[in-house]
Amino acid sequence: MKRTRYILLLSLLWTSVCALSAQTDAIQAQRDSLIGRLPETEGQEKLNTYLELSLNLYYYEPDIKVALPYFDDYQDEARNQKNLETEIMLKQYVIGLLFNHRAYEELIARAPGYMQFVAEHKSWIHYFNIANTLSQAYYRMEKHEETITLLKEVRRMAEQATEFAEAIPLMSLMMGNAYTRMERYEEAEQFYHEGMDAFTSDMPPSDCKFQLYKAISEIYIVSDRFEEDLELLDKWKKDLDLYHQQYRHSMSYDMWLYQQYIRLYGDMKQFDKMEHYCDLMEQLNSNDYVIQHTLYEYRCRMAMHREDWANMLKYAQKAYEVATITKQSSGVRVFKRMEAQAYIGLGMREEAVKAVEQFSEISDSIYADYYGMQLDELRTQYEVERHVMEKEQIKNLFLFALSACILLAIALGIWIYYSRSILRKNRGLYLKIKEQDRLADQLNTITTQYSSMMKDNISGDMPGNSQQRKLVEQLREYLYEERRFAKSDIDRMDIVSAISTNKTYLFEAVKAVTGQSLLEYINFIRAEEAKKMLEESPRLTVESISIQCGFNSTRTFYRFFRQHYNLSPNEYKRAAKG
Repeated sequence: MKRTRYILLLSLLWTSVCALSAQTDAIQAQRDSLIGRLPETEGQEKLNTYLELSLNLYYYEPDIKVALPYFDDYQDEARNQKNLETEIMLKQYVIGLLFNHRAYEELIARAPGYMQFVAEHKSWIHYFNIANTLSQAYYRMEKHEETITLLKEVRRMAEQATEFAEAIPLMSLMMGNAYTRMERYEEAEQFYHEGMDAFTSDMPPSDCKFQLYKAISEIYIVSDRFEEDLELLDKWKKDLDLYHQQYRHSMSYDMWLYQQYIRLYGDMKQFDKMEHYCDLMEQLNSNDYVIQHTLYEYRCRMAMHREDWANMLKYAQKAYEVATITKQSSGVRVFKRMEAQAYIGLGMREEAVKAVEQFSEISDSIYADYYGMQLDELRTQYEVERHVMEKEQIKNLFLFALSACILLAIALGIWIYYSRSILRKNRGLYLKIKEQDRLADQLNTITTQYSSMMKDNISGDMPGNSQQRKLVEQLREYLYEERRFAKSDIDRMDIVSAISTNKTYLFEAVKAVTGQSLLEYINFIRAEEAKKMLEESPRLTVESISIQCGFNSTRTFYRFFRQHYNLSPNEYKRAAKG
């Protein structure tokens, strides 16, 4: 027996899976067929194909990234065919599509542009519908300041739309709904009444007016203002009768009115009148699950107040079935609990225990789904915030890098200017040094040529006496011979012995003729040679030249060179190149 049940259960499950798969395949096949027809159609036929495809995607495609591009293409085609009515309608549909898929960021990005477009073409119904959806998206994103800014803009536009009779009522309805979502009920009620007062006697009842009736009635019921609500519902009933006389019968408007009567009389504990309107709602004879769910819920609650446990069980089970079909998780939980209460009232303990166990399982599942959804929202929010932070970081890094580049460019410009200034200065010093060398060479040549002829005349003008000058000349020849000056360890006594003089007389002669000590004079000759090498051998390093010229350390060479030429060896080398 158990095996037979098991096989039967598997068969039913397999049948359901196959049916669902077949339905999914049919939807996908229709979609593929429509997409294939698009390149082959033109004009109104193409728009009709896009319409069928958009409906397929709107109701059956769960991924907004798949559906949205086709809606955008549909808009482009309507624009190319200059079909303004279709283009405006699509903008409202796209906003609704984004809202249904919780793509609030994309909705917020698109809606202001869409609102401006439809306002320019004075399509005010679509304008207020898009604005209302945008305000709901702001509410879901907790952007309350943006909501207030939007409401001010909508009010401004409504006051300008004088040619549209329902501009103020629609604006008031939207603003009242927005303040209701923000739980600012007093302000909401003021806007609802403002919208109701904007209807003049010559204006026929409309959807906007019925929504205002419903919104005001909700506030009256919540605040226990039953007499005011009863008076309001009577006015609503008269307007609805007038609407039915002028237009076709509307089941949804009837249901709204009956629901409010049922809620009102339920709160007033007038169950006979409540049941009367439940009967009227049942007479609508609708297969709409929403109407069925509402009707079963009210009958179940009415039976509970009357302690009519059998009817309570009956309607709780029916409401549970509808809630299961429509996937209303909260309704499933509520009606399973009411079913358990009915079993308890009937004294059916075992059934009550099973219902309580099922209620617990459903609650656990709902809480798990709820927390999973909350976790997904937190994860999404985290990803969005991280993306925003990364963009901010990239922006800051870019600004920092740009600032650094600007500062670097300024520093580089200052350095180039300073370097060129120094280079010009060094070049001037170099040219002066070369000019001094040239003049010194000319003076030395003239002095040599005419020394014998002008001995008596010039001897008094030149430093030292003739013997001292001769001795210094011998010293110079000795140092240049075999580049003895390049020996860093040259011995003074060897010099004295080589030029056949004594130490004291040599030092006095060098001091009298050059104004320098013997070591300073030798370093001067070394510096002169180093200066030539810096010009003639640019590939040699300064350190190598200092060693080849006999300086015992590079530091001494640098110090001595700058002291005599007012330039460092490197500066002189660069100046010689320039």
